[in-house]
Amino acid sequence: AQRHETAARVDERRPPQLDDERLPRARSRTSRSSFVPPADVSMSFSEVVDIYIAQGAAGSGGGPPPEYKAQILEIYREAPSEGKEQMLADMRDLVNKQALDQAEQEEEDEKEEERARVRNSERLRDEEREKVREQAEAQARTAKRALLEEQALAAA
Repeated sequence: AQRHETAARVDERRPPQLDDERLPRARSRTSRSSFVPPADVSMSFSEVVDIYIAQGAAGSGGGPPPEYKAQILEIYREAPSEGKEQMLADMRDLVNKQALDQAEQEEEDEKEEERARVRNSERLRDEEREKVREQAEAQARTAKRALLEEQALAAA
């Protein structure tokens, strides 16, 4: 019986498996295998709410008002046990989905920055090629003028 209880405690500490139906498909290098959800099953409802509030503050700069946590914790405390389980699961899923979305957005932003660097590099390379071509043409014109002047002097 003790071994069964230990196994149950270990299972509670494992990171949650993200519900594929609730999360967007990974469109970039951020994959579910490398993504570490910020809210795992070992966290209390209060801890998950703290993460949710921090995500809101980081994402929009404002986040929920300070009284939000007290209000939602009161609702949670007054809920029946099934409601508490559902609230915790829903809040955990929301926090993890927002974190995955943020990670994917950051990765997409990094890719766009890299594309911009490549475009800029290509533009600079093209400008340099144009400058070299113009210099070569100017040297050719100068050489042709010198040759024509030499020929004119020789003919005179």
